[in-house]
Amino acid sequence: MLVIKKYWLRSLLKPFGFNLIQYNIRSFDRFLRSTKKRNLVGIEIGVHDGWHALDLMENLPIDKLYLIDPYKSYEDYYESIGNPRKTQKALNERMKVAQKILKKYGDRVKFIRKLSDDAVGDFEDESIDFIYIDGNHQYEFAKKDVENYYPKVKKGGVIGGDDYTHSPETESERFGVFKAVNEFFKKLKKDIFFYQRDWWVVK
Repeated sequence: MLVIKKYWLRSLLKPFGFNLIQYNIRSFDRFLRSTKKRNLVGIEIGVHDGWHALDLMENLPIDKLYLIDPYKSYEDYYESIGNPRKTQKALNERMKVAQKILKKYGDRVKFIRKLSDDAVGDFEDESIDFIYIDGNHQYEFAKKDVENYYPKVKKGGVIGGDDYTHSPETESERFGVFKAVNEFFKKLKKDIFFYQRDWWVVK
């Protein structure tokens, strides 16, 4: 499988300070590392093939990482329409890859095969150090993820995510992350930090 081949190539390059460009450490991760906090408990919403979760585990002092992804194609998932990478068969394969490359972390990593809306009740308020949102990018879903999961972050913790961009390309794909994030945190008068496609807010 191509994804597994990329994983092994990445493993060979990393000791020499190189990486596949699509798997370079994300801006959110760099910021989180700069806080120098330890014994982190985090959540990633939208796991796909596990590459970002692997980066998080390799680069941050994480005690527990909860990975929320239903790994199923559903009617409201616009990104899956006509996308061969989002068919149920493809999603099953991506899940197997994620489980394989994260297996070495044992019970420090927990997969939760639920929609994020269904999984939110699994967590107490102000119990999580960081949350990275990269799930369904449509406005109504991005809005709900931010609203649901912001209360779960500890004071001084960080919530953020991917695809904080406003362009004809994202509009054509019905991405609503930019609008959802801006609306929610403007009401709270919180500063939104962003670099490249990542965004984050300190609670």
